[in-house]
Amino acid sequence: DLGICDPACNHPAKDFFISVTEMEITQGILQQPDSKEKCLIFTRTISNLSALASSENPSCTNVGHYIDMTGDEQVSSEAQERLEWYKTRMLPSVCSLDGLNHWDVAWGPGISMDTHPLYLEAFADRFCSLMMHSIKRQVLANPRIEDDLYSEVAIHVKFAIDRAQTFSKTDW
Repeated sequence: DLGICDPACNHPAKDFFISVTEMEITQGILQQPDSKEKCLIFTRTISNLSALASSENPSCTNVGHYIDMTGDEQVSSEAQERLEWYKTRMLPSVCSLDGLNHWDVAWGPGISMDTHPLYLEAFADRFCSLMMHSIKRQVLANPRIEDDLYSEVAIHVKFAIDRAQTFSKTDW
């Protein structure tokens, strides 16, 4: 039972107990009527992060930027439980399987192009591919708007796509 941290709870004190990320998930996904069709969720699990957070290893100095810590520099087990609940139970219930994207990543130290080039490239490629597919689906599903601004933007987009195809083999 999540009590005051439950997404369905509307108690005013809730804002003092949940993270900004939880608030964004609630307002941006859970409270939207069509989230199942439009939602894309990208999560990652950084393996061994909890153990590294309490480590004295010099390569682990910024681990606290990637995990919730308590005031006494311990990993917040409550925050970890809520995060796991969101990732495994709540988000899959409001998003289509195609929209759920998860990666398991080892600490590098840190997460950067130097330490995780394959993960970051795969993440960026997946994100771009899904966004382009989502935009195409929405454009095809909605009737065209006929006005001067729309026409001008459409012409610029077509020009940009034509130019991009000159330099890329991506199917736009």
